[in-house]
Amino acid sequence: MIEIVEAVNSAIETVKRLSALNEKIKDADVKMLIADLNIELANAKNNIAELLTENQRLKDEIKKLNKKRMEKLQFKGGAYYSSTGDGPFCQRCYDSKQLKNRLVENNPDFKFIGNYKCSICNNMFKVTEQ
Repeated sequence: MIEIVEAVNSAIETVKRLSALNEKIKDADVKMLIADLNIELANAKNNIAELLTENQRLKDEIKKLNKKRMEKLQFKGGAYYSSTGDGPFCQRCYDSKQLKNRLVENNPDFKFIGNYKCSICNNMFKVTEQ
């Protein structure tokens, strides 16, 4: 990204040199083209600055989400729970992909198979502790 900023700055310097040369030529069309180019480069520089700011914000958000996602869960009673007691989370999804997929209570007709079900992998679990 820094290379783009440097390229735009270099282009702005080139426009300044063209403007200085144009003073000697006194051509109105050339002056107008140089002015238009200068405006476009200024707009490009502003857009790049906005993109850099947004990029940094998104990187910070990704770090925050990754930190939250990587929180170690505690396994108890057949499912995973956070340190604050949030859960239960699917054992299969967490063990295989480190995904915290919340288990939902199973249909009462199928409680003999498991009292909780993962809505992502569809596994059923008998969770004894909450």
